[in-house]
Amino acid sequence: MNRESAGRGVERVLQIGDGRFLRGFVDWMLQQLHSRNLYDGRVVVAVPRPAMPGKLDRWHAHGYKYHVNIRGIDQGQLIDARDTVNVISRIFDPHAEYRQFLDLATSPDVDVVVSNTTESGITFNPEPFPTNVCPRTFPAKLTAYLWARFETFDGDPSRGMDIVPCELVEQNGRLIQALVLRHAESWNLPAEFTEWVKTSNRFYNTLVDSIVTSDPEGSGLDIMREPYYRLVIQGPDNLARKWRFQDAGLHVDWVPDIDPYRTVKVRVLNGAHTAMAALGLLLGLDTVKEVMADEALQQHIDQLLTHEVRPTLIQEGIPDHELDQFIYDTLERFQNPYLEHQLKDIQLNAMDKMRHRLLPTLTGYHRMTGTLPNRLIVSWAAQLLWHAKRASDSRHSEVGHTILKDTALWGEDLTDIPGLLDAIDDTLQRMESLGIKRVLAES
Repeated sequence: MNRESAGRGVERVLQIGDGRFLRGFVDWMLQQLHSRNLYDGRVVVAVPRPAMPGKLDRWHAHGYKYHVNIRGIDQGQLIDARDTVNVISRIFDPHAEYRQFLDLATSPDVDVVVSNTTESGITFNPEPFPTNVCPRTFPAKLTAYLWARFETFDGDPSRGMDIVPCELVEQNGRLIQALVLRHAESWNLPAEFTEWVKTSNRFYNTLVDSIVTSDPEGSGLDIMREPYYRLVIQGPDNLARKWRFQDAGLHVDWVPDIDPYRTVKVRVLNGAHTAMAALGLLLGLDTVKEVMADEALQQHIDQLLTHEVRPTLIQEGIPDHELDQFIYDTLERFQNPYLEHQLKDIQLNAMDKMRHRLLPTLTGYHRMTGTLPNRLIVSWAAQLLWHAKRASDSRHSEVGHTILKDTALWGEDLTDIPGLLDAIDDTLQRMESLGIKRVLAES
């Protein structure tokens, strides 16, 4: 494959967001299509917030070109590759050049919108109807853009857009469509526009998965990405005919229901992160790769995923071959020597994360077997111990009881689960008397 493909083609994609993730994920994928002559669309980038001085100048100076350095482990092999990405045709600030933003809506060629404005950007904030001033939020921007397109093409159904959000929000496409319709209602736009939004535009639900960071060794625009990447898209096949990812051999799945894929990611990848974070911090470790370099902790996470998380997901109908591959990939990703994934960052809002990432495994395992998952109990106790230590409260068991009974936190009183309170108490006591390493060895 030619990794230095020259920029060419027609502007077909409006991208709202210029951050590392989109550039190392979607734009990199589009570059792969370009390199194989499977797509000629170029990307126009609109920054989601007013640009800081010098930001656009840096892009101009590099000719909108940058490099993605792919470093890590893939199928047991160490990967260190450098790809040139040259699919961006221009970048602008719609808050300063709103007319340029609206002009894109009048182009028959631009028929895809991609976004990543962070989860906080996917919300409804009332704004007046925009005349000469760019709306602040992404949903309002998109509504104004679609209204301009509707007016330009007189509601032509064939001029609808494929809208591909990459924000990490559940049912992101459906949510963004609902927010667009809400803005349309608040701006008293006609019913014909609302119907056009619903029937002529396609809002895709997506699940994105890859770690993209800055590249300390590259230019200001260069980025680093792990070898693993996956895009799951739920929606009609219009976009699949434009973006022929599967013909290019890329890791993109077009699926009728995205929820099972999200469940696996949350329980396996995110669940393992939360299961290791407090344990690692209590043992004086800083990063995920340090956890995986510790034999006892590595075995703990491996056993937790294989013998506790896996059977509960199979019980919920997840195919075992897909699950086994994802667990293998997850453990391999955790050992990436180039990534410095901080445990302290994973540990932020840990209790809320436990509810979504670990509690379904705990309750599912108990329903299935009538027993409690030993490895998960150790991780759970470590989280309670970390919480108590952070609160400078030596009454670890009492703090644990209070947290477990918090129905506002868990949605239920966890002390009602038979044997859970005693198991947590016993594990906390053994951690204090024997040490965490001994508890891990005996689990």
